[in-house]
Amino acid sequence: MSTHPDGFIPLGHGAFLVKGTESSNELHPTLVLIFGWMDGKLAHVAKFSALYKQLFPSADQIVVASTNDILWRTKPALDARVQPIVDQLIALDVVGPTAKPHRILTHTFSNGGNIRLDHLSSLLKRSNLSVSPQTLIQPSAFIIDSAPGGDNLTSALHTFRASIPSPFLRYPTLAILLLYYWASLIVTLSTRRYFDPLRDALLSRNWVPWITSPAQTATTPTQWLFIYSKSDVTVPYQDVDEMVARATSKGLPVHTQVYNDTAHVSHFRQYPDRYTQQVLAHWQRAMASAQKSAS
Repeated sequence: MSTHPDGFIPLGHGAFLVKGTESSNELHPTLVLIFGWMDGKLAHVAKFSALYKQLFPSADQIVVASTNDILWRTKPALDARVQPIVDQLIALDVVGPTAKPHRILTHTFSNGGNIRLDHLSSLLKRSNLSVSPQTLIQPSAFIIDSAPGGDNLTSALHTFRASIPSPFLRYPTLAILLLYYWASLIVTLSTRRYFDPLRDALLSRNWVPWITSPAQTATTPTQWLFIYSKSDVTVPYQDVDEMVARATSKGLPVHTQVYNDTAHVSHFRQYPDRYTQQVLAHWQRAMASAQKSAS
């Protein structure tokens, strides 16, 4: 019996390929990358795959799940988890010596999804794999849902309490987390927060080969969209506000959609029509940006 949704082709280690079902459409992405939130059930993450299948049926998708053990796995173990994604990107001619032009939309959820994307970025760099120069002038969109942030102990405890249903595992894990948190404070003796390396990575130049910035020449800058909520207790909206301000100060084309009453990564569940329109409008924004750059 299949443990994954119909149309999901396993690549390995929680990554799946979903093939486009129609011929190529020049107004749509050629590839949509979806990085799910930490311990998000695949059935729930798959709802976003279905959304993109509805909006852009010609686009291939790579859907990546995230589990909380990514926070303490060794680098070789993390590399092994993202290697199947790299292999598929090569097979799709997105990166590598035969790379072809692609229009790419990347959608990450919570810290977990962005951490998984960061692992992929690291392996691509160390493997000297890049996209076609033509990809850099194609439409490019990046959507970040409910991230980054939630470095404080209260947010961390809430995250792990929700993600570990068994009390026999939950409380020992929370105890270890508490010890780790205080040990980190003692060792660093600084104000640097747990997710600051992730924040820095997100804003670094050439972080992901297809996510470009105005500072790069001969490129179409990737359009950024932060979607978050003032009612999120896992990643407080003030943390995302801070990231938006940092990204804006670097000249990135940043857009926001702020909800008032939605929980963490629950905006689509509560307001599916509004969320869908925001995603579609953001891709259209990326298309317009590419057309402007080409004129």
